[in-house]
Amino acid sequence: MRHRRKGRQLGRSSSHRKAMLKNLATGLFLTLRDDMFYEGLYQSDGTTPVNPPKHKGRITTTLQKAKEVRPLVEKCVTLAKKALPHLEAADALNTDADRGSDAWKSWREGDGWQKWNAAIAPAINYRRRAYALLGDKEAVSILFDDVAPKFADRSGGYTRVLKLAGVRLGDAGAQAVLEFVGENDRVKQAATAVKPSFADDNDTQEEKAEEAEAKDDSAAAGAAAAGAAAAADDAPAEEAPESPKGIKFDDLKVVEGIGPKCEEALKAAGIGTWKALADSTPEKITEILDAADGNFAGQVPTTWPDQAKMAVDGDWEKLEKWQDELDGGKLPE
Repeated sequence: MRHRRKGRQLGRSSSHRKAMLKNLATGLFLTLRDDMFYEGLYQSDGTTPVNPPKHKGRITTTLQKAKEVRPLVEKCVTLAKKALPHLEAADALNTDADRGSDAWKSWREGDGWQKWNAAIAPAINYRRRAYALLGDKEAVSILFDDVAPKFADRSGGYTRVLKLAGVRLGDAGAQAVLEFVGENDRVKQAATAVKPSFADDNDTQEEKAEEAEAKDDSAAAGAAAAGAAAAADDAPAEEAPESPKGIKFDDLKVVEGIGPKCEEALKAAGIGTWKALADSTPEKITEILDAADGNFAGQVPTTWPDQAKMAVDGDWEKLEKWQDELDGGKLPE
């Protein structure tokens, strides 16, 4: 009898079970890779491209496996969070001099390096402990660089398990989603209607009075004025156009070929809206990407201004049809 023996065996030996949970946790962190990682990757047939995950920070597995791997993921996030203050203290003691220069050698041989080494030692310890749990350097880098800062102000509960209605084909196993909190939250959109001010009410009353006078003068003129006023009242305020997919207004990632890192580089250079991107030129965009931090050598922005122009005009059907013909935002050869 298994009295007081907690945990699920999952039909595997101890070593097999630990390896499986480690792979599941690593896979969850690797879903947060940048989209540029998948550019130029193809499946075993050599022609089918490898697409980035549809939902970042989410994996789908059986309900039992999701419940078992969740504590492992939570523990890794906690280790990374504990390293944040030590990394900040080490950054304050680090030097900006180039490695190998006279200034760097002077800092390396002095007390500055000793203080920096003592400050960063706990962070390295937490990083090694996380690597012992995950066994993947890329996953550990994503954990410490991207995941931990997002949950710096959260005391716990970094993930959630959502049971799916459908079962797995073959054995009818219960399926569930394990995802990070904040990545795919269901947030209700606030109402866009704005209550008119008193000044607007007074203006409306004056317009109605003028319409009444116009009706007294001429029935035809009154009808025309009433139609114009009704059209003016019904016309909504200048709103952001919405796509059929419900994408966020001025989201540069709607342009095929632009990922999160590329969007940050463009916004830092002053191109933060569809209109600004449409008014730009491929040459200017290339100069911005070349000067930005990051590897943007594979980006070819020849179609970006035209795609942004379609987004500004609200021509989503034409944009979607054209993007189906593009190859990662590039014109087909």
